[in-house]
Amino acid sequence: MIYTIKFHINIKSEKKNEFIIDELIPFCRSYLKESYYFSRNIEVGPVINLYIETNKEKIVYYYNIILKRFNEFLMLLSDSDIESNEVYYQQEASIRRVNGLRKQAQKENLTVEFHELETIARNGEYTYQEEKSLFTKYFMKVQSTMEDSFLYMQDKGSIHEMIMLVCMFQVVSQQLDKTGIGRGYLSFKSHLIGFLSNKRKGVDEYGKLFELHYQKLNDPIRLLREITNHAINTEIEIHNDKCIELMIRWNHYFAQLYEELIRIQQLKEPRSFYMNMRKFINYYNFRKISAFHKEVFAKNNMDFFNSYEFRAYRMLVNFTYLLLPNMGLNSRKRVEASYMLVKSIEEDE
Repeated sequence: MIYTIKFHINIKSEKKNEFIIDELIPFCRSYLKESYYFSRNIEVGPVINLYIETNKEKIVYYYNIILKRFNEFLMLLSDSDIESNEVYYQQEASIRRVNGLRKQAQKENLTVEFHELETIARNGEYTYQEEKSLFTKYFMKVQSTMEDSFLYMQDKGSIHEMIMLVCMFQVVSQQLDKTGIGRGYLSFKSHLIGFLSNKRKGVDEYGKLFELHYQKLNDPIRLLREITNHAINTEIEIHNDKCIELMIRWNHYFAQLYEELIRIQQLKEPRSFYMNMRKFINYYNFRKISAFHKEVFAKNNMDFFNSYEFRAYRMLVNFTYLLLPNMGLNSRKRVEASYMLVKSIEEDE
């Protein structure tokens, strides 16, 4: 059975990271012998969900240990450290609507509970039920690598964090590159342009900020991209660097997951009028975003978008994006890393 230990933890981000580094990861590595992974989510408020494949006797044991550690951790914090972010209360109605949680009660902050689950619910654009169960399988498979990546970035700081994320996106993009049917980085370019094309106030300032940061990080990004690429292609550990080691590990899992996703795309597609209409509307709306999207989503490219390889790659990118909050990386950092990957690749060509 799968159980979740849920932490309702609306506190400062750096203190939440401290809990994960000092308590949650050491607990998982010391006590859990079963498959597990944790995710950082917004439900009605911010939570950490620790998912474990175990039985009821063990989950009670695990719950009591981590509850004690959680409460001891809170006792060391100041009043300002545990101050709630009020935006979650101010935007509660909107958060409930977006997350489909209109009837779920607001839980008391700084509390812990556990539940038995029949399955781990997944929302989003999944075509096959098999994709959902495969994501659960791989969240558990990559958990150790995700934890090591999170610990590395927390130890090294924001500059190394961004460089590593760019290289991680490169490793993902190369899974499509290897098929020979298209360039994987263009998906990140599509998401980047979609973000920068938004008409909301202040969005244009992000582009200027991203470029400023890129000029500072251009050389180390290019160097680490080259080293990562060589290390992966030669399958030789040529650099005594933790980041390179992590990229080799990520490439191993992304390649495995991509192969399994391609096999799923070859199953009979559960078509419906609603699904076909939604796909048509999405393509039509994408074409209106920018000149880049109008060209990419032209009718003569439809065979590419319907190919097994691209459909599997789209799911691989989605899987990667779902990992990022668990590593303390927000949507702004995701878009900035996309900017740096795209700029670096296109300047080299």
